[in-house]
Amino acid sequence: METFIRIFRNFREYFILVLFAGISLLLISQSNSTLVGLIRTVSLGASGSLYSLANNLSPSNILRSNDQVMRDANIRLMEEIMELRQLKYENIRLRKLLEFRKSAPSTLVPAEVIGQRRTAFTNYLTISTGKSEGIGPGMPVLLENGLVGKIQYASNTYSIVQTLFNRDFRVSAIVKRSRVKGIIRWEKGDYLLLSNVLKTADVAVGDTITTSSFSTIFPPDIFIGTVVSVGTGPTGVFNRITVKPGMNLGTLEWVFVRRSLPDSERKDLEDLLKTQAL
Repeated sequence: METFIRIFRNFREYFILVLFAGISLLLISQSNSTLVGLIRTVSLGASGSLYSLANNLSPSNILRSNDQVMRDANIRLMEEIMELRQLKYENIRLRKLLEFRKSAPSTLVPAEVIGQRRTAFTNYLTISTGKSEGIGPGMPVLLENGLVGKIQYASNTYSIVQTLFNRDFRVSAIVKRSRVKGIIRWEKGDYLLLSNVLKTADVAVGDTITTSSFSTIFPPDIFIGTVVSVGTGPTGVFNRITVKPGMNLGTLEWVFVRRSLPDSERKDLEDLLKTQAL
């Protein structure tokens, strides 16, 4: 008892403050006056704000906020990395095109592929160059990694390219290793056929196929593709030779048109021979 009295004496101011504060709170809670209601509203709002602030400053909320910031930063970083990779690949591709342009004849005209039309039997490209730059039907279209096709139609600004993947396309070709000659054509799918090659001809998987000097449109030694299979044709006389082309039609963005036309004198002479044969 004496201990309690001694504590009360030493801290009587605090006990009295707590007592009156409790009485005040009791009176406020029981009162319905406008002033007391206002005080009560302000107090509740202040306490709510303090609680919200304290809740937002809690360690768990701070961690969640930091995690969201990190996720957003990672997303932005990944987008920037993808853009840089795309620029890198674009730079490599353009550098190859420039190197090919420098090493190739000055008659090459660069053109952007701006359209493509595919059917079950034909494949055409629309490119951004035409008669205004000296482009005309029959001119070869190529890339650094292979033959693409030839100009079929040309307007003043645009041209239509008949690609290798066309049932009507033919080009005289040669096996670079053995000098065996044949005709490149397309039936379907992503591969070409080297036809008119006898079963006894020296052709093997891995051989390189290029254009030959027999062509009246394409200059010789333009890369066409690589032999991937050699089998016997349906007649048993000719081989069925499958060739993987050097160019990928689905990824073409730029091509080169060679401003050259067939030798008219040679063409007229060969056409005369065909007429006489008929």
